[in-house]
This record gives sequence, structure tokens and C-alpha cells, in this order.
Amino acid sequence: MLDISPEELLAEGVIRPYLEIKAPISGYVTSMKLNVGKYFQPGEAICEIVDKGHMMLNLTAYEKDLPFLTSGGKITYVVNGVGSKEFNATVLSIGQEVDIASRSLELYARADDSHELFRPGMYVTARIHKK
Repeated sequence: MLDISPEELLAEGVIRPYLEIKAPISGYVTSMKLNVGKYFQPGEAICEIVDKGHMMLNLTAYEKDLPFLTSGGKITYVVNGVGSKEFNATVLSIGQEVDIASRSLELYARADDSHELFRPGMYVTARIHKK
């Protein structure tokens, strides 16, 4: 289970003081939740891995825009930290519950374009394409 072979231990003659852990996905390691000597339970997360290969947008749409929102609809957006270049996205999911305080709902979209400066948590300004 730990990917350690007894042959390697016998050949080296020394047990390594560290263990290499391989992630099931590729990406960037963020939010390390470990320190030297810390014990982990099986299944407990030790870090977060961000896969920037499939960027998603978590948008807030107001209830007045609901007639213009359709799954598969097109959105253009500007990433506030990247400049004025417009990017494209496709609506995947439209929330079913309106927030009482803000009169808004969540909307998820898949980014059709990518940029090396994109980072999780960045703010975007999006525009819905009306049919």
C-alpha cells in the first residue's frame, strides 16, 4: 500500500526517514495541512491540489437575469487581475434557490479559454449573451 518494496530496504540497508506520497491527480499543491511529526488518519487530507486544466467559474446572477440564463448558454467575462481581455465560458448549472438577502442565485460555468495568470479565487466580471 505504501509503495515500498522489501528488496529496496534490504539493498539500501537503511529505512528512509521520509515517505513519498503520490497524488492521484496532477496540479499545483496548495494549503499544506502538515508539519513534521504529525500523524494522519486514513483518508485525511494533507493538502489541496489545484488542477488548472479545467477552470470553472462560480458566478452570482441576480433574479432579474433568470429569463436570460440557460444551461449551455454563452458568457463572456473579464478577469479583474489579468486586464481587459475578454474570455468565453459556457453555463453548466443554474442554482435553484434564490438568496433572500441578495436576491441572487449561484451559477456555474466552464471556462472555454485559459490563461497562465488565472488563479483560483480570482474575481471576474461576466456578461450573459442573450438569445
